[in-house]
Amino acid sequence: MVAIIVFDVPLKGSFTALALGALIFVLASTSIGLLISAFTRTQVAAAIVTLVLTMVTSFQYSGLLSPVSSLEGPSYAFGRIFPTTYYLNISVGAFSKDLALADLWPNFAALGATFILLSAISVASLKKQQA
Repeated sequence: MVAIIVFDVPLKGSFTALALGALIFVLASTSIGLLISAFTRTQVAAAIVTLVLTMVTSFQYSGLLSPVSSLEGPSYAFGRIFPTTYYLNISVGAFSKDLALADLWPNFAALGATFILLSAISVASLKKQQA
């Protein structure tokens, strides 16, 4: 909304697709934090590790600075599994390319799969507490 109202950036595509993409991206990103929290002893450590991991990968491997298709080897693989890559595609598609929800479904599927997979791994990794 800030981009549209404050900076007067026109939204050519579907607002619904953009909003739904943002919601699923937040869920997928939260599942990364949940996974890291399952393996760290303190919340401070979890917050620092999550911050470093998500910020570095968001800038280096998501296509923000250079296209994912130009990456090679492990960098390409990492760029393809990180959720920021798919939200970036949704955002660019909604703002610049006049794409609708149906056009962006592979990105939604990837974000949803990331959320489900990381959440399941996180729950399975949590240590059982004594009652």
